[in-house]
Amino acid sequence: MTKRREEAEVPLSPVAGLLPEGKNWFSSKEAACVIGRSPQYVRDCFDNQKIMGHALNARGPSGDEKRKSYQIPRAALLLYLMETANYQSGDFAERILHLAGQLAPVERRALAEKLRGNTRSIWAE
Repeated sequence: MTKRREEAEVPLSPVAGLLPEGKNWFSSKEAACVIGRSPQYVRDCFDNQKIMGHALNARGPSGDEKRKSYQIPRAALLLYLMETANYQSGDFAERILHLAGQLAPVERRALAEKLRGNTRSIWAE
């Protein structure tokens, strides 16, 4: 496997799993669902350049004013989520190691065996 292909398989951050697989563009309503805010909040963030993307002019029904349609690329949404997170990627591993250090020796050995095993989850029985 080439180095470039390996790099593409590494997720950008823990927040990458928050976005649906295979979806590359999000409307303001879809982005709002992902970040847990209202579509108006997303539009305000877009207008304040906190979320990047494309604003397209769309024509409404006859006689209505022009409307903006917002298209936010996956990378911009991931970037917003990473910027607003209150943790670093390594924080998870540090906290797990700290918790594992508090286990009794027999529990640590059982955990180590599970981690060395071929199970997909350390909690699988």
